[in-house]
Amino acid sequence: MTPLVKIGEDAAQRQMQGKPFPLVLSPVEEHMNFVQLQEYFLQNHDKIRQAASEYGAVMFSGFEIKTGNEWASVLFKSGIKQMDYIGGAAVRNLIIGSDKRMSNM
Repeated sequence: MTPLVKIGEDAAQRQMQGKPFPLVLSPVEEHMNFVQLQEYFLQNHDKIRQAASEYGAVMFSGFEIKTGNEWASVLFKSGIKQMDYIGGAAVRNLIIGSDKRMSNM
């Protein structure tokens, strides 16, 4: 996508309608911390949203994000709005934010 981020792979990735799902983005360099990822989000917000729409989901893998607060900071900088979690069978554990956004089963 840019010199900082490349298309990666994940064992859980599947093919859906001929495209990888989710689209996996990984750092080009071995180390990319949450501040650098925030900057990437700010500079590539539209591309990330377009990729999420085209591929159904985007997974960020291999970045040095050590806490839920760091990830929340990245998402906040991206302008992506938090949404309530409704439905689904996956067990969710609250990391940070509103407990209305998750469901513990």
